[in-house]
Amino acid sequence: MTKGLGAIVASGVVGTVVWAFTQAAKRQADTETAQGVVYVRQPNKDDTRKALIGGILQAALSFAERGVDRPPSSPPRSSGSAPAQPRPTAGRGVGSLLDLIGQHEAPKGYDQVYGGSKIAPPRPITQMTVGEVLEWQDRSVRAGSKSSAAGRYQIIRGTLRSLVRDGVVSLGSRFDKATQDRLATQLMNRRGLQSYLSGRMSETDFAQNLSKEWASLPVAIADKKGRPAAGQSYYAGDGLNRALTRLENVLGAIRGIG
Repeated sequence: MTKGLGAIVASGVVGTVVWAFTQAAKRQADTETAQGVVYVRQPNKDDTRKALIGGILQAALSFAERGVDRPPSSPPRSSGSAPAQPRPTAGRGVGSLLDLIGQHEAPKGYDQVYGGSKIAPPRPITQMTVGEVLEWQDRSVRAGSKSSAAGRYQIIRGTLRSLVRDGVVSLGSRFDKATQDRLATQLMNRRGLQSYLSGRMSETDFAQNLSKEWASLPVAIADKKGRPAAGQSYYAGDGLNRALTRLENVLGAIRGIG
């Protein structure tokens, strides 16, 4: 409907201009004939008239096309409106939580492995590929090790394989600091990081989920057997794990994410 209105307006403007020039020319011709004046046509005047009509026609059509139908290239800003704020995303602000986990899971850093391993890695694991770490974990468990935990976040072989299977990392990736941080962040995502950031999960429920991933973190609700045990490891009583920090510290790190 807007384009149709523009066309009608343009047509009316052009028609009016053409009619006006026609009437003016006719009156001039009648006057000159009555006075006995011989009219000599001046091509430059006629060309000027055509050019003028063409210019008005172009302007009218331009109004119909742009002024009516097209929005301005830069819409006016509304005064007093607050700028949009970006939403937090996974991985943003999780540094303090990663530090808390790493501090208690592996205080010696990214090259630390389970202390009771029967077989030591052939070299620092940050210099090994993910595939090589998995191979060492398998050999360590076959040799009688009770855990295959490796790296700053003490990732066991089953969890590491699932991350490879999900495409988070490849077997050829170096098991270095950047890779280990990325893997730990993905484990947070599995435990509800995005749901927490969007407000669909409480900090208490998120803390509870994290305690299932990292045994050094205390539960917020109950342990593996369903017993209310705030402050204890989710795996308390298994002979291997216990909570190494307080729930208040975990909740504080969680609140610092967003």
